[in-house]
Amino acid sequence: MNLKGILKSIPILVYLSLSVGCGPAGEESLLKEAWNRKNDPAIMDIDYITKTQAYTADFSKLPLTGELTQKPWSGDYWPTHKGGIAFRWNQKNGDPIGYPMLRYRNPDRNIVTQELSPAEKYDILTAGKARLPVVEINGRLRAYQMHEIKRLEKFYPDIQSKIKKVSFTRYERIRTNVLKTIPEHPKYDENYEIPTWEGLCHSWAPATILFQEPKPVTVKTKSGVVVDFGSSDLKALLTYFLHHTPAQTQFLGGRCNKDFSDLQSRKNAGKITAEEYKAEINSSECRDTNAGAFHIVLTNQIALMNQGFIVDITRDAEVWNQGVYQYNSQIEKERLVDATEAKAANAASGTVKIVTVSTQMYYVNEVDHSWQGGNDPEAEAIKYYRYNLELNAKGEIIGGEWLTRKRPDFLWKQTLPAFARPFRALKKLYERSIR
Repeated sequence: MNLKGILKSIPILVYLSLSVGCGPAGEESLLKEAWNRKNDPAIMDIDYITKTQAYTADFSKLPLTGELTQKPWSGDYWPTHKGGIAFRWNQKNGDPIGYPMLRYRNPDRNIVTQELSPAEKYDILTAGKARLPVVEINGRLRAYQMHEIKRLEKFYPDIQSKIKKVSFTRYERIRTNVLKTIPEHPKYDENYEIPTWEGLCHSWAPATILFQEPKPVTVKTKSGVVVDFGSSDLKALLTYFLHHTPAQTQFLGGRCNKDFSDLQSRKNAGKITAEEYKAEINSSECRDTNAGAFHIVLTNQIALMNQGFIVDITRDAEVWNQGVYQYNSQIEKERLVDATEAKAANAASGTVKIVTVSTQMYYVNEVDHSWQGGNDPEAEAIKYYRYNLELNAKGEIIGGEWLTRKRPDFLWKQTLPAFARPFRALKKLYERSIR
């Protein structure tokens, strides 16, 4: 397969918007098909810096094992129901979510900064000058990513007059609406719930790959306040930086927005038939990454290019983005097929051989907060897949079929954007943390 020849017809570059966060897996379906436009591995192949392509689809040239030389670090995905990066993860006593706001320009010098949230520490470090935009619409403040403000101008021509700049801590409370979940708070709403799976894993996952693991850093501000940043604090801020900063993103597959658990419950209750259930989970939006495309990306990225990428490891509406760093594959069997057999198997046109493969994919899982950072055995997770690879007469992978119900929903990777306001102070912090 010539990956270069089809690039012109495929929309490769997209801006990723997966701020819904993370979530547990639902039931998966079995599906046979050759890859379509959304699943063509050429989407992931182009290097936008060098303007080159590196993938090969020749099965004989794809190693059966691969591992990154720099394993991604792990940490928390900063769930929304805890207030995002305004969560005081290291606080020993008191409310780590609904605490009173501090004065960031002239804070109490005796404050124990080790127990503050990442957002509060950054606010103190920058004396409250690092600020993010919120917009007052219909009397309510709404938080947006910085690059989203321009899009709002189409709907609100006077948007500039509605923008307010607030501290990181204040912004997080507006973005997450977490105060509405605290019974003792005036904003409490007993009917308001935040799904526990929502968070920042859409920016946490690429951060684990793009940045080295930060170590603790102590900084003294111009006003004389000593601010202690733990490893988890810096990981939170790096995650937040990627959340707010657009990057060139390559996205393979399509996101499934259906709740498979709900569909299963409806089927069990007799509200939909087994055929209707099967049709829903096999719908076009839930077809997931093609098995052949997955194998091409996995082997090229990890073994041949030594570059990590990100996988949504679930099938349905909830999203768990995880950084992939290693794989082990085994060939179970190979068989030649003629055109009639290939058609009967719903294989890609031109298939002359089908190779059955079992693969262990290793990825980084979320773990508890840590002041020092470092390896955590709980961060290592594995997915087990079985699939058929469909090869043409040249020995190139041209399609695939999943044999297990579990498979990734979509794959993606992004470039590392430059630090700019209001994250310039973070650049210095990060550089100090990796010396």
